[in-house]
Amino acid sequence: MNKKTIGILAGSFLLAGILLWICIGYFSRISLADIDPDVVLTIRSDKTLNEVDERIYSQFLEHICHSVDGGLHAELIRNRSFEEMEGKGLWFGTGIISQFINDNCSTIFFGDSLSTNFEFLFSARILEFAVVSAIINAKDIDNYSECTFSAGYRSNFVTFCEGDTVLKRLNIPCRFEYFNWHDIRVRCEDRSTTVWCDDIQIIEVTSPDVPVSGMLGLRTMAGAVQFRDIKVRDLSGGLLFSSVPELPFPTDETEFTHWESYGSGKIIPSNKEPLNSGFCAAITSQDSETGLRQNGICIQKGEAYSGSVWIQRFGEGGKITVRLLDGSLVLDETVLPVNGDGWNEYDYVFESNVDSDSASIQIGFDGTGTVWLDQISLISEEWAENDNLRVDLADAIESIRPILIRWPGGAFASFYNWKDGIGPIEERSVYPKPRWDGMDTNAFGTDEFMMLCERVGAEPVLVINVGQFTPDERDSYIQNASDWLEYCNGSSDTHWGSVRIENGHPEPHNVRYWEIDNEVWDIGIDEYSTILHEFISALRSIAPDIEIIACGSRSFDWNLELIHTAGEIIDYISMHHYENPEEFASAPAEREKDLLEVAAVISEMPGIDIGLFYSEWNADCTDWRTGLYAAGILNVFERNGDIVKISSPALFLRHVDSEPWNNALVNFDNNTWFPAPNYVVMKLWRESYAPNRVSVDGHIGFIDAVATSTEDGETLYLKMINTADSLIAVGVETPNSEIGYSDAELSLIAPGDLHAENTLDNPDSVKVETRAIGIQDNYTLFELPAFSAAVLKISD
Repeated sequence: MNKKTIGILAGSFLLAGILLWICIGYFSRISLADIDPDVVLTIRSDKTLNEVDERIYSQFLEHICHSVDGGLHAELIRNRSFEEMEGKGLWFGTGIISQFINDNCSTIFFGDSLSTNFEFLFSARILEFAVVSAIINAKDIDNYSECTFSAGYRSNFVTFCEGDTVLKRLNIPCRFEYFNWHDIRVRCEDRSTTVWCDDIQIIEVTSPDVPVSGMLGLRTMAGAVQFRDIKVRDLSGGLLFSSVPELPFPTDETEFTHWESYGSGKIIPSNKEPLNSGFCAAITSQDSETGLRQNGICIQKGEAYSGSVWIQRFGEGGKITVRLLDGSLVLDETVLPVNGDGWNEYDYVFESNVDSDSASIQIGFDGTGTVWLDQISLISEEWAENDNLRVDLADAIESIRPILIRWPGGAFASFYNWKDGIGPIEERSVYPKPRWDGMDTNAFGTDEFMMLCERVGAEPVLVINVGQFTPDERDSYIQNASDWLEYCNGSSDTHWGSVRIENGHPEPHNVRYWEIDNEVWDIGIDEYSTILHEFISALRSIAPDIEIIACGSRSFDWNLELIHTAGEIIDYISMHHYENPEEFASAPAEREKDLLEVAAVISEMPGIDIGLFYSEWNADCTDWRTGLYAAGILNVFERNGDIVKISSPALFLRHVDSEPWNNALVNFDNNTWFPAPNYVVMKLWRESYAPNRVSVDGHIGFIDAVATSTEDGETLYLKMINTADSLIAVGVETPNSEIGYSDAELSLIAPGDLHAENTLDNPDSVKVETRAIGIQDNYTLFELPAFSAAVLKISD
């Protein structure tokens, strides 16, 4: 090709480009001029209404639904220290016995068969919604009479049964309250049984059967209960029994959650000097290998997986083999050289030559005697190098760019002891009770959380356990909170600061935000105000500049009393709102009314400067309705930036196999994850943040719209939700602006179905679609489909 030909072709392409540019300009002017909009919105970028606090784009990480243990934390083994057991409550204690860990019911029986008349006395307190039963006439574990108490806001009743027959049921005249010790007396005389609660007779029944005889017992169902002062006396007052009953222990029929056993030997829970917490697994081999297997582990070809198991060995001979399997195929295995007394850690490294979403780990003992196993681990070395975080889930958190992360709860915080989550992992005790489908191992504690915050660029918010369920131990909880603050922020010359340094974190974490427990409404506002004054005084004596968050309520009266009694010592009120997804269009407006009522009270109080922290909000679903609600509530927060300072939705992360509470932003299995619509919306809104809300006028109708501007005014964002069931054409103008805007981009979420949702197999049913649109003379035009959310970005 000669130079002349090349020149002719180049000129032709240039001419064609010019003609195309002219046509595009012409037809864009035609489209903007010829379409008659249903709504015209006028953004007045020179009229700033309020600042928008970037902290409304924060998140809340709670240890429930395997969000951390079995999720974000990179450990692949679930129930690694054998504390979770199917259907078995665990009792513990001496002077006070407690039953905290229970997903159904649990019973202890004690005392010889009583064939004479007697009184059965004990004190009980319910720490969380539960049912308590006093058992008499127990011929065996399935045949007895019982008097049952239920306490709390849900119900308050007493029932007397013989077997499955209800002889009497009524509301008790004295309230069996949370947290308070109540004295129970059960008098059995011939065929008559009378029950008192705090010296008030509440029930008397006559049995058609023979006079009372049998064992006694205590039974709990759900919740958390404590007992003390258990005794039995004859009717003349003589003591027949006065000691803590022998606590029940799981048998060889007990199954460890997430594990299955194999072989002809015996595997039972053991409390014989476990490595940590209350239990370990005891394996006795008989003739052939006996062991435990856990399935559902995701592995990748060529990736190395390292782990360890702690073993205590008695007896002679035999071996322990750890295997990585894909079905029945052995991918890799290690025979451990078990020797020595006491607990010892044994390491292993596996490498797979296949990909598998359902691999297994198997630990078997073939020999004589018994071995005890505890604290089993397996982790991808890639994840280990990522601060022991699962890479894809950590990336999902980082991608949504949270300003703050609230942790560790939620309800989880109200039984949390931060000291169980620091130091060597094998020395950490598990969280003391199940929470939403799991018992957390505390492998992800304070320092691990701080590393997560640093990785994703977020600032931490810590929620303090004030001991609301054990009010007689408040002083110890105040000290515990003070120790936590010193651990996080203290220098090397403080005790807990030096402990942090010993744990490998030389620099202080410098935690600024501290929340004083969570949903404490059952203890009453007067008691909570007292708690606030006591805890805040102790904390600020250590760090005067920390910011304090107090537990608010959906109740206006609670918030009013909170402001009046503690407004001068707190910085934020924490509020929770979970919505029926059917109310996706109306609920944001209702919440706006609520916050404006609280704001009005604060404004009338001289010298008080309190911001609102919507620390838990969401619509309870994972379809598009929760996305529309998220868009609406975020617009409310931006519109009220003078009072709403922080917000964080819940739930954040959830394993798809977890049964409770399906509304999470990030949903995952052992291999991958998908974003729910609320994640898709919040990510778009977060990416479209600008600090100044400016005026937007016009007949809006079904459209909720908020306009914001960057500090220099060169970029505008218009965040919109169409809650109508029909398409709306929208025109947007920006008159009187000194900036001649030349670019407009519309990011639209419009799945076309209110019940559209993302799944593991189809993660993009609800997604953002972005396209450039024409803009002329600071005017642009576009369409919002029915039930859609969108952000219009206008720039120079």
